[in-house]
Amino acid sequence: MGHRANYFLVEENKTSIFYHHWGAKSLPEDFFWGFDASLSYLATLESGEEKLLDDVWCEGAICIKPDSRELILFGGEDLYYDKSLRNVFLSMMSISWAEWRIKWAKKGIIDVIQLSSISPESVTSNSNTDEDSDDLTQPEADTFDGEWHECLVLIRSEKDLITTSKDSAQGVLSIGPGLLDQLSEILPRSIIREGDDDFPVSQLFIDTTCKTIHIWEEYEELPDRTDLLSKLWTGWQVHSHPGGFYEFCQVAGIHYFEHSRTREEYIKEIRHLLLQDSSFDPEEVLQTIVKHVHDEENFIEKLKSKVVNIFIKKEPKIQVHPSFLQKDKPHLEKKGKMELFSAVIDKFMSDIPDLEIVLSADEDWFKNGLPELIQSSK
Repeated sequence: MGHRANYFLVEENKTSIFYHHWGAKSLPEDFFWGFDASLSYLATLESGEEKLLDDVWCEGAICIKPDSRELILFGGEDLYYDKSLRNVFLSMMSISWAEWRIKWAKKGIIDVIQLSSISPESVTSNSNTDEDSDDLTQPEADTFDGEWHECLVLIRSEKDLITTSKDSAQGVLSIGPGLLDQLSEILPRSIIREGDDDFPVSQLFIDTTCKTIHIWEEYEELPDRTDLLSKLWTGWQVHSHPGGFYEFCQVAGIHYFEHSRTREEYIKEIRHLLLQDSSFDPEEVLQTIVKHVHDEENFIEKLKSKVVNIFIKKEPKIQVHPSFLQKDKPHLEKKGKMELFSAVIDKFMSDIPDLEIVLSADEDWFKNGLPELIQSSK
C-alpha cells in the first residue's frame, strides 16, 4: 500500500534519486512553489540508487534539471485524467518557476527519466507486456445502461445522438458497425460538464456523414488499437488523438465553454488544490488496517521502530514497507503560499488573455505561462 513517487535532481550530469512512499498523490502541489522551495524539500529526503521505481510501481515522478532549467512531472489525482485542468495548472506552474520549461510526462516515469542519466531499461518492467495485443476487448452487455460514465459518445448523422458508456472508446468501437444500430435504441443523454465528478475520461465521435471516427483516451495504459479498429470498421477512417475534451469539442463543432469551466472556475479549482490542508496520516491508515487487533498495545510503536515483519495472534506474517510511516512534506507556510499564488494569478490574468491558447496545447512544454510552441510562433 502506498502512493509511491520518485523525485530526481540532475546537476552537472549527476542524477540524485529520492523516494516518497506517499508522495505521488500530492506531487504536483508539493513542487508547484518554485526551484528554491523544491530544492529545500529534497534536501530533507534520503537519496540513493536503490530507491528507483519502475513503470509498474511508480505512481508519480518529477525530474528537476537546473543546468537547462527544465522540469518534467506526472502524478496527483485531479490532474491525471483532466487534461484541461492539467494544462491550466502547468501554465500557472511555469509562472511560479519563472523562465523554466515545464512539461507533463504523458508516459509516466519513462518520460521523466529522459532528462536524467538513467536508462529506460532501468525503469521498464517486463510485467506490462500485453499478451492480448492482437485482440479487441468487448464491452459489457449493459455498457450504455449504467450510471458509470467512462466514455462520452457522440454520433453525428441527420440528428446528433449523445450518450455515455461504461467502457473506453476503443471498447465501444470493438462492437463493430453494428454499434450504430444498437445506439439507435439508446436514450440520449446530455453532455456531462467537464470538471464534474462523473465526467467521462474518454470521448468518441462517430461522424456517419463522412464515415470518420475520432477517439480520445486519457488512459495511457490502454494500447492503441487503431489499426485493428480500422479493419473492423471497413471503409471508415479511424483517428486516435492524444486526449482532451477541448480538442473533442473543436473537432465535433461543439462550444467548449458551454460544457466546461470558466477561467475563474479554473483558478478557484487550482487554488483549492494548492492551498487545501491535507489530513492524510499514514499512522491512521495503518490503524485502520489493523483495527481488528484489540489486544496488541504499542503496535504502532513497534512498526515505528522498523520492525517490518511481525506475528499477530496466529495470523499470517504481516509485511510493512519500511517507509510506510513517511510523513515528509515541503515546509511552506500557508501565508507564503497564498502570497505566491496571488502573484501567479495576477500574471496569469494579465499575460494570457486567451485561455484557449493554454487549453489547446498538446503535450507541449510550458514557459512563463504559455505553451512553448505558441511563443516560438510569435
